[in-house]
Amino acid sequence: MRHGQASFDAQTDEDRSLDSIGCAQVESASRMVTFEADRILVSPYLRAKQTLVIFNKTRQISVEQTQLITPEANIEALIDHLTMRQEQSLMIIAHNPLLSYLANALTFEDRYAFNTASIVHLQGEVIAMGCMSLVKEYHQY
Repeated sequence: MRHGQASFDAQTDEDRSLDSIGCAQVESASRMVTFEADRILVSPYLRAKQTLVIFNKTRQISVEQTQLITPEANIEALIDHLTMRQEQSLMIIAHNPLLSYLANALTFEDRYAFNTASIVHLQGEVIAMGCMSLVKEYHQY
């Protein structure tokens, strides 16, 4: 899931917060989601953490914050990390272009572009490049 729309009124990129539209986008997206996750990985950036709070308020899914999913993160390092995880179902709340690169790499497709509060649900036997397929896309327009 990509974070909701964020304000540009902050001293640093890390401190950008969701605006009122972004909060509404995440609320709407969270109501559409029909799958559950064992754990949510979230970026340490404020807008991602705010997205998590809104999305997870009725779910109470276990959360782990990681630097591996910041906007400038290395996609290969992220995929290596994900491949080693033990969860059956994992959700990531992060940023673009990282999420688009990740979905495209995991599916070997060049079609995913995440708008704010968009969610792409993938599945596969393993989390590895080219080993996953699309289940459903959730988009806010």
